[in-house]
Amino acid sequence: METAANPRPGWRPTSSVRFKLALFASIVVLAAGGVPSTFTIVSAHRESRASVDSQLEQLAKLVATGGVFADGGGGIDGRALRAFVNNAAAMRLPVAYVLVEDDEGAIDESLSAVNIDILRELSPGLARDWAQDGREVEVLRTLTGGGQIHPSHRYLVMSLRDVSGTPLGALRVGMSTVEADRRTRHAALSSAAIVGCFLVGALFIVTGAARRLVRPVQRLTSAMTKVAGGDLDQKLAPSSNDEIGQLTATFNEMADGLRQRERLRATLGRYVSHEIAERLLSEADDLDLRGEIRTVSVLFLDMRSFTSLAEKLSPRDVVDLLNAYFDIIVSRVLSHEGIINKFIGDAIMAVWGAPGVNEDAAWSAVKAAWDIQRGVELFNAERMAKGQDIISVGIGINTGQAIAGNVGTAQRLEYTVVGDEVNLAQRLESLAKPGQILISEATYERMGERIQANRMEPVRVKGRKMPVTIYEVVGVASGVFDDASSRAAR
Repeated sequence: METAANPRPGWRPTSSVRFKLALFASIVVLAAGGVPSTFTIVSAHRESRASVDSQLEQLAKLVATGGVFADGGGGIDGRALRAFVNNAAAMRLPVAYVLVEDDEGAIDESLSAVNIDILRELSPGLARDWAQDGREVEVLRTLTGGGQIHPSHRYLVMSLRDVSGTPLGALRVGMSTVEADRRTRHAALSSAAIVGCFLVGALFIVTGAARRLVRPVQRLTSAMTKVAGGDLDQKLAPSSNDEIGQLTATFNEMADGLRQRERLRATLGRYVSHEIAERLLSEADDLDLRGEIRTVSVLFLDMRSFTSLAEKLSPRDVVDLLNAYFDIIVSRVLSHEGIINKFIGDAIMAVWGAPGVNEDAAWSAVKAAWDIQRGVELFNAERMAKGQDIISVGIGINTGQAIAGNVGTAQRLEYTVVGDEVNLAQRLESLAKPGQILISEATYERMGERIQANRMEPVRVKGRKMPVTIYEVVGVASGVFDDASSRAAR
């Protein structure tokens, strides 16, 4: 059976459905878990920074307004301030330093305080310098430079003024967000771990579900590949009641329809030619084989003395004998690109040039006739050696224009060729003697040097006013037939 060519030869899937489902599930899990987690972590980080900034502002105001750190004379109590800074960590206030500058920008060391432990988190180098004698001022100047000594370093500068609004200097307060950032990172890692666990679990579940989902699809794909290769004996048991099960049932219906179509094609091909069968099965309308003028070569063949022989044989023997001869004749007609148009009792009508196109239909018909006579002679020789009855055939061939198309009714149609040229071929067959091949002048003119033929006396045939010139084929060009049976027959 011929099958339609794959529209994409050599096509192979680049990724499996199971992989796509797993990828889709991963994206869904990441979107459902990762995005909210990320948003929560970012929000927590911003809130932590905002809290530190608020603490900075409140502490700076507390110091600048002379609240709990007032010395009673309108100034700042440096000892109280240093004690507060050194113990701020215990109160969950990561104050790194508080620096006071006069109105000329000079640092007042007596009113400045540094928490060495928190400073070490921000800058181990500055912490080492602070621990060395004589380096405190240098460290304080570095801190007042406003540089970013660490990503977790946050500071605030506030102006100091007296009650009249006269500038007295500036207050610089620095804090560390190391611990807050550490909590944020821990939360991020925890969220990532949770999302990762969900992702792995989702992949495991989806992979198993996809495997169960894809398995029937793979079975369908394998079965369809076999059907495309011509193996129509494919039937799958539906594994579910969903769309996949419905698709499986549809596939079974399709395969059954193809099997029925193939049986119909094979059966139809036994009654009409394969060309006609193909056209009938492929046409959208079975009446599309309409009448058309075609140049054809028509061969009529009849068995001589068959009636008298049939009277001596049993019906079974008659049928067996006919089938044996018909097998020889039909195989040779088909091998030379002809079609068996019809069986007429013990006679056969064969056509070249319709419905298919044959540019050299006359030569094909003559070759088939010569091959048939040689095959019949060989078969008769075998039967004679066994003491069995034989049958000889007479053949007539004519070439010309005829009407080819459907003849009959919508209930029963027959594709055939009709016309005066067809009738002439039948008349020539009736004139042919056993073992003789008679061809018309129109056929002979298309042969050239390919045959040897004897011109016979013109004869009058029914339906023609003028005598018809005919030729008897007595040989064909050497090399045309080189099979063993033809050599033996010659």
